[in-house]
Amino acid sequence: MLERLQVDLDIVEGLDEKIDLQLSDKVNEAYTMLFAISTFISPLIGSGLCEYYNDKTGSGDEHSYEAVGMPITCDFVGMVNLGFALICFIFNLGIFPLAENKKFNKKLEVLREKSPLYLEEVEERK
Repeated sequence: MLERLQVDLDIVEGLDEKIDLQLSDKVNEAYTMLFAISTFISPLIGSGLCEYYNDKTGSGDEHSYEAVGMPITCDFVGMVNLGFALICFIFNLGIFPLAENKKFNKKLEVLREKSPLYLEEVEERK
């Protein structure tokens, strides 16, 4: 995500430390927020689905998790995750991911060649 934003926003790493730190903070905040939201919402969705499918099986006890409710809930969550992964794959990489990746790597290399940090690293390797 960090490199993608650098290429999209034409940010050269090492030229302006303030911009580098702000970009890093935004990326870390996005990951943290996504994790926090999923940690909050997933138990609510999972328990709701499990209760729904337990009610469909006719279980008299509200607190028992029959063998039918939990596996169906897990299957449903697995299908949603697979669908979400496919959507992310298609919208992030496109239909031709290797062609787009080559263009992205070329743009990233152009930005890296402008970076003083990258030039220092190249000099150290010699």
